Amino acid sequence: LRHLDFLTETGFVDSHGRLTEDGVWASQLRVDQPLLVAECLRQKLLPETNAALMAGVFACFVNERETDDRMEGRLVPNPLKKTIARIQKKLTGFARHMKSRGFDVRQLYLRPAAMTHAWAAGYPWENVAEDYGMAEGNLAMLMMRTADNLRHTANLTQVFPRAAETAREAIGLIMRTPVVEEPDAVDL
Repeated sequence: LRHLDFLTETGFVDSHGRLTEDGVWASQLRVDQPLLVAECLRQKLLPETNAALMAGVFACFVNERETDDRMEGRLVPNPLKKTIARIQKKLTGFARHMKSRGFDVRQLYLRPAAMTHAWAAGYPWENVAEDYGMAEGNLAMLMMRTADNLRHTANLTQVFPRAAETAREAIGLIMRTPVVEEPDAVDL
């Protein structure tokens, strides 16, 4: 009932306990922080014209580890910093509301966003792992989980066509060797 009350208060469920239009598409989000991602979509906070930024943003939602965000300035591009700061600012009220109703809200950290953005933007894998201080296995897992979360937004083509297209592009940018193995070339 606590969940239902919150979903009603936030417009995902109507007063009769039925999903609203927003509730229907939001129910398709099988992601780490579905209500925060849904609120980003509703407020059009996701970077719909930049797939590398989109990948970085989703890495924030996927990340479960508290990370020290003190990094060299060159490792966090200004457009990424501004995008994450804007999302945090715009989600503050919604996140407070979630917390007041007893729901867990994880902080959005820059480090996973920056390393995912760097990889998506073409920075060499070894450099991403070394510069951002993450073991390659953990980095690969972050990319796979980020891609999995992006897939759910990519499936919302009817409701958010531009965000869906950018999410598909972002998946392509991060799901490449060595995150996934390339199929062996076929000898003809």
